[in-house]
Amino acid sequence: MPRPAPFSVVVDGIVYRFQTHGGINTYLNSTLPLVAARPGVKVEFLMPNPCKGVPPAPPVRRVRRDWLPADGKRSGTVSNGIGILVDKLNSKLLGLRIRRRGRCIFQSSFATWTTDAVPHVGMAYDLNHELFPDEYQGPFGVMLRRNYRECLTRARRIIAISHKTKSDVVKFYRIDPGKIDVVHLAVDRQTFWPDRNPATLDLVQAQLGHREPYILYVGGRQGAYKNFDRLLRAYAESPARDKLTLVVIGRPWNEDEVRLMGELSIGEKVRLIVSPSDALLRGLYSFANAFVYPSLHEGFGLPLLEAMACGTIAIASDIEVFREVAADAAMYFDPASPGDMGRVLEAALDEGVRQEYIRRGTEQLARYSWAKTAQQTYAVYQTTLDAFEN
Repeated sequence: MPRPAPFSVVVDGIVYRFQTHGGINTYLNSTLPLVAARPGVKVEFLMPNPCKGVPPAPPVRRVRRDWLPADGKRSGTVSNGIGILVDKLNSKLLGLRIRRRGRCIFQSSFATWTTDAVPHVGMAYDLNHELFPDEYQGPFGVMLRRNYRECLTRARRIIAISHKTKSDVVKFYRIDPGKIDVVHLAVDRQTFWPDRNPATLDLVQAQLGHREPYILYVGGRQGAYKNFDRLLRAYAESPARDKLTLVVIGRPWNEDEVRLMGELSIGEKVRLIVSPSDALLRGLYSFANAFVYPSLHEGFGLPLLEAMACGTIAIASDIEVFREVAADAAMYFDPASPGDMGRVLEAALDEGVRQEYIRRGTEQLARYSWAKTAQQTYAVYQTTLDAFEN
């Protein structure tokens, strides 16, 4: 069988200008080096300035994105006056540079596009801005709805990270489902594994300041769709409150959260850890009695896989995308009902139940790997080039 003709992939790393961590970063950092290691494939990552996130590793080639200086105070997608002009000029220059690449694909990390002289691969992570428009008001929401639609409409093919995201793209943007490929995310098994080393337990307990059992929440809390307030209410009302601490990984508390915890009298029972190391995060997963994920919607739900990889039972909202990702390997609750959420928190304390779901999680996790994700991403590139050239 003849070897495919060489080609280049140029990835706009704009999201790294304003985001240090996230599912987008994880996907690109995990798949691009594997794609770049394939014979005949060159991957160039366009580095924004400033670049907050750690870019993909070699053999991905890192090159400068912006020839004109960008304002580091701006998100990289919302600007006014001179900033808009700078972004437009950088985009024009980017198009000229890409035209010289020959056989090439352009892929954006966040709703940007360039010259139509090369085929685009669009990325659809989630459509929260369409599903929850009240939480995306003002210039940012207007920009996001406009640019996301434009970027995906221009794309020759689209990678959606879940079937739920694919169906949302079809629903809101009326895009042909035949040009959308579902490519699931995965989890790094060298970072997330059942780490029950006594030294790791000492690290966890030193960080928490106690030896009590706990349930774990990991991720963002901004936006009503994260459903974090309802988790606090469910925890406060559940008998599990007397048996478990609630440990939260994420950004510092905001005033509303502090006020709510005071009203619920749970301030002493909730612990917050900001920006843990990989080792500490792995340990927190590994020694948790359960991981809880109360979101009303997500594009995929990487923490589900991280918890499973660390041998921890996952209890999650009964929503379409979590069923897609976790199948029967998670315990589910009604995300609109604090009572039902509390019931599942209590049920997760049963050791027999925990062990059964941990076993299911191990089996479910075998379906995911970054090597598989990279292979499917590469196949999308090939399909895109074939359609563009024929």
